[in-house]
Amino acid sequence: MPVLRFFISCLCALAGAVASGSLAQMPSAPEAAGKGLTEAPQPILFPTTLDIFSSTPLSVPPFGYYGAAQCDASGRMYFAAGNPPAAEATYLSISSDGQQQFVYSLPKAILDAPHNVSFYAADDGEMHFLVVQPGVSVQRLRFDKDGKLDGAEDLPVPANIMVNSFAVTNQEYLLLLGYYPLTTAHGSEDGGSYRAIFDVNGKRIAILSQEKESSGTDPSNGPSQEAITAWGENFYWVDGDSIIVMDTTGNEVRRIPFSRPSNTARVLRLHLSGGLAEVTFLDIKARPQTRYLVVNAATGDTYGLYLPPEGGPMSLTCFDSKEGMTFLAFKGGHLSLVQALVP
Repeated sequence: MPVLRFFISCLCALAGAVASGSLAQMPSAPEAAGKGLTEAPQPILFPTTLDIFSSTPLSVPPFGYYGAAQCDASGRMYFAAGNPPAAEATYLSISSDGQQQFVYSLPKAILDAPHNVSFYAADDGEMHFLVVQPGVSVQRLRFDKDGKLDGAEDLPVPANIMVNSFAVTNQEYLLLLGYYPLTTAHGSEDGGSYRAIFDVNGKRIAILSQEKESSGTDPSNGPSQEAITAWGENFYWVDGDSIIVMDTTGNEVRRIPFSRPSNTARVLRLHLSGGLAEVTFLDIKARPQTRYLVVNAATGDTYGLYLPPEGGPMSLTCFDSKEGMTFLAFKGGHLSLVQALVP
């Protein structure tokens, strides 16, 4: 069996668990959307190491994956298994108990051409892929809950756009965060951002940014300080030290400021559940490098800052305000699902 390898981008695994009783007073994300900021976020002082609550062996052979694992509302997990580049990946899902697995079959015409693939798992179990054929097109593929191809359309974007990340609402509006690749004497750089919203048919609703200016950053390092997800009919977008709530027309609904763990912490992921927002950070100057910040989704007030559980390599796959945080762990040649609760 292949040895499970956790790439640095895998370390964006979301972690942190929350006691269900204390969450009873938290507003749900839709309820929070109508409330303004009540007070400034409090400074974070000391992170807490998460405790392992339970561990369940999986009947799945160990596999390597890269990028961020995702999960839907049922706890089903989604992975890009294999090694970079994305053209060599196998996209699969595993049920929350590990008993059911499914491999998504992308069209052969796509696989035979040079391409890069990003995916987004919606809460209802639908899977969305963006397939970039460099210099040719950006195509959106939709798979239903049963894993069947349910639709495909080209997005009207510049042919040379590369995708950093994207998110899809429950009405299948799509927010794309991309960039123009640029090759200079210093190597590959981000040649400027491209951000746009598209409807379920691929029609472009709004262009948020299409600046062609070099930022002087290497896009191979991944998104700089941004992470996005969708909840209900809105997009939630981490930009700097705030979470921006945006509707499907591109209008900002509100902005939620928060206190990041440190000035050197890099944003990797964002999850929403039960009135809480979890932001994953990677800090290469800290040990361990991964930090999980949980804040109130209405006010940005800090709920807790957490470190990964001890006990070997593990990667967070799910954040749920009631069930806790779920990690995929590798130990003794076997995979297991680890539940972690806030101490």
